[in-house]
Amino acid sequence: MKDKGIYVANLTPFNKGILDTAAIRAHVEFLIKAGVRGICPAGTTGEFLYLSLSEKKHLFATVIEACAARATVLCCPWETDADSMAELCRFVSDKGADGIFLPPPIYYPFTDDEIIDFYEFARKHSGVPIYCYNIPKYSNNEISISALKVMADRKLIAGIKDSSANEERIAKIVSSFGRTFDVFAGGDHFVMNAKSLGANGFISALGNVYPEPFVALWNTPTEEIQREINMLRDAIKGYGGIPALKYLMLKRSFNFGCRFPFKELDKKQKRDLDAVVEKL
Repeated sequence: MKDKGIYVANLTPFNKGILDTAAIRAHVEFLIKAGVRGICPAGTTGEFLYLSLSEKKHLFATVIEACAARATVLCCPWETDADSMAELCRFVSDKGADGIFLPPPIYYPFTDDEIIDFYEFARKHSGVPIYCYNIPKYSNNEISISALKVMADRKLIAGIKDSSANEERIAKIVSSFGRTFDVFAGGDHFVMNAKSLGANGFISALGNVYPEPFVALWNTPTEEIQREINMLRDAIKGYGGIPALKYLMLKRSFNFGCRFPFKELDKKQKRDLDAVVEKL
């Protein structure tokens, strides 16, 4: 498997609730200059559930154009209805995305057969490789290893982003699938573990703000860097996740506004988060 390096599941910037195109472009440039190898728009960190179809198209097109083939672009065209998802799959393929990363159907429990059918549908409408995205904490559906095997054998998928942080599962995926199957891990506390288990790439949320330590950690794994990342990750989780990340973007000279239903951090939350950052 080729070393894919660090990718970032990028935040979606808003200005008074409207997509901020200039900020999208500037942020892509910032990430590429920091050594990030791939950009993943409209995923969990990108608030995909709260973006309209037209907004996703604009976001995808902007990121693809801004990357200009200098970094890999994996778009998330997930939608609640089949027609819209098919439309987005075709759109990103035509626009020049390098691939698609796609969570399974969410909320209701689905069988392996239903999940396989979901990815087969996406494959029929996509002209680029598909990476399934296992995030059971939020999707309510684990993509089983047996379902993965069926999809890999049928060439429905090219790999997986697995955010379960389950060491046994990721080790089994790495050992069970061929060298042509890409395994990305997620969960910022899990970078060192992921690489030691054989994952060939990592997709980060905190890397939006601090890409440099993630690139350094992937290239030369050290417990000290992972420990600092963990401290910052824990603080962000305690102060709202995405709103906390967007507040920290100000420290990198980006104004990434929040959008309903998210709220910006209050003054105390900002002070508390600042205190954590200053210690690192």
